[in-house]
Amino acid sequence: MTKKNLYSTLLSIFCLVVVTFIFTSVANAQVMANNVPTWAVGSFYGRNLNGDTITLTINNNGRVVDHVNGITSSGTVSGNTLNFDGATSRRIVQSNSGFTTIQNNGMRIDFSRSGGY
Repeated sequence: MTKKNLYSTLLSIFCLVVVTFIFTSVANAQVMANNVPTWAVGSFYGRNLNGDTITLTINNNGRVVDHVNGITSSGTVSGNTLNFDGATSRRIVQSNSGFTTIQNNGMRIDFSRSGGY
């Protein structure tokens, strides 16, 4: 193999590595630091089974705060898991206007970015 062919082969491999890195970075762009999905960051509104309005705020560091009837609770989110007070674990699933939480017992609460409740 000549030097020219070797350089050409090395350049091709380098380009392939760079392209692979870029595609991997784009694919992972939906997840921020602390494994918080980008679509889950912000304030959302929903209703509990009693009809009370829930205001849920998720920060990009994974901290979560909710407000219901003047009572504030805190928790964390990581990936698609939402935990409050270390006991209640919920799965979060992205929807068109926000997300749905699914508790371990199957109960679902829909949250949206608009507070039209």
